[in-house]
Amino acid sequence: CSSCDSCSSSSSLPQLKKKTGELACHVVELQRQIKNKDNFLEEQRCWEEEQQLSGAAADHLRLKDQVKQVRQEMRRLKKKYDSLLEESRLREERVRGQSLKHPVTCTLKDNRHR
Repeated sequence: CSSCDSCSSSSSLPQLKKKTGELACHVVELQRQIKNKDNFLEEQRCWEEEQQLSGAAADHLRLKDQVKQVRQEMRRLKKKYDSLLEESRLREERVRGQSLKHPVTCTLKDNRHR
């Protein structure tokens, strides 16, 4: 009967509204949980990136120090090379100067006339 249908629908309407309200509250709670988890994951990503940046900065400083040491060693070796080159040049000049002062003469001695 139509009166029974209206009776049952009138009693189920408050239940439907109640259930809709409960579901809406549940949706809001789930959205809050998702937001909290997203925030946690974002903080974790930021922390990991900070760790990577910190490691990269430490590597950068270490490499910078190595470059400084290599440059110092190169300057030291260049000074030593320049010094050896100058010493070699001076010796060459001395040898040439002595050979001009005392030219080597080749004389053939006849050993038969002794």
